[in-house]
Amino acid sequence: MPASLTSAGVTIVRRWYEGDPPKRIGLVAQMVLEGAGGATYTIPATAFGLDVVESCSNVLDVTNSKVYPAVPAADGSVVHIADADNATAANHAGLGGLTTTAQIEIHGYRKIGLA
Repeated sequence: MPASLTSAGVTIVRRWYEGDPPKRIGLVAQMVLEGAGGATYTIPATAFGLDVVESCSNVLDVTNSKVYPAVPAADGSVVHIADADNATAANHAGLGGLTTTAQIEIHGYRKIGLA
């Protein structure tokens, strides 16, 4: 059954802090996706322990050796995955959900102490 990604489906492979003082967080994460990445079943920043995702890599489908374009939403609350497997070129820019194990690199931050 499709579902949004939660922290239970995320394994942080590597984490680092950027800036002086460190405010931005970079991480590489492995995700177990069950239809997440589209408009209904999302990949929220909170699944990675962040409040905002500023940038991200494409998503590497570890199971099927495919790469899917990914981008954070304008407000940084979620990561969207493009539906590159769609049958028609006109629909490739649409959002798609994946059911697989995948890896992504994310840069973002927590809103600790911000009003």
